[in-house]
Amino acid sequence: VFTGEFPKRCYLGGDIETKNFKTAACAELADAVTALGLRDICLKQPDCELCYYHYQKDGADIYFFTNQSTKHTVENTVVFPMAKEAVLFDAMTGNRYQAEQTVTENGCEISLYLQPYESIFILFGGEAAQDVRPDIRKFTKEYPVDGAWRVSTLAAGETGEFVKQPFDAPGNLAVPGKLPDFSGTIRYETTFSCNDTGKAFLDLGAVYETAIVTVNGTEIGTRICPPYQLEIPEGILKQGENTLTVEVINTLVKENHDNPFDKYFPQEPTGLIGPVTVKMK
Repeated sequence: VFTGEFPKRCYLGGDIETKNFKTAACAELADAVTALGLRDICLKQPDCELCYYHYQKDGADIYFFTNQSTKHTVENTVVFPMAKEAVLFDAMTGNRYQAEQTVTENGCEISLYLQPYESIFILFGGEAAQDVRPDIRKFTKEYPVDGAWRVSTLAAGETGEFVKQPFDAPGNLAVPGKLPDFSGTIRYETTFSCNDTGKAFLDLGAVYETAIVTVNGTEIGTRICPPYQLEIPEGILKQGENTLTVEVINTLVKENHDNPFDKYFPQEPTGLIGPVTVKMK
């Protein structure tokens, strides 16, 4: 299917054979592909930021969905052509969850919620899952982590003790007067009060780049890209004062940015930017 009109020339020369092809206006392209039986899935609402891949192996159908936007949230329903039981697989955590699905005469429908830059696998024909994927939208209570922070650094390639820095809050360190040429690990330590216990979400806000998070001495996970949100398992938080440590690792570009190839490129921020909040039900 060519959009608009057929090509006028062929790269290899010779006549252009068009009997097995057709044209369609750009606005009609989706309907033309559907009429040819080539459509795999269907969205209840159009969304140009949602990208997916479909892979088949050993009788299982594996779909990978990713939200390519850094600002737009995907909240949609995907219609699949099969009626098997589906499982969600979060590759960032290694967890499997039950899919929220409805079987229809055409297959099944699965609700999809992906925050900016978030991704998820949907597996048909694999192992079953017991847990339900936690929905951050249901965690409506917020406890801001806005007290004083202790900030220290350890340069890339070095070992030993972290060096204390004269900063007491999250923010971009890649600015004049702070640490614009620093590459390595930045450790942020603070305490926060919480009146509730139980399962929670920690939202770090913006981070550049990798974040390793510890709450009350227990490492709860690592994030390498947005959304920088981590589930705090039940039993970790306690009433009263809690401790939080976030180690942020940036890239080597900061200390190697003066080469002829990228010395004029815009630089991303460094460190934990925030805001940091704890969300509970």
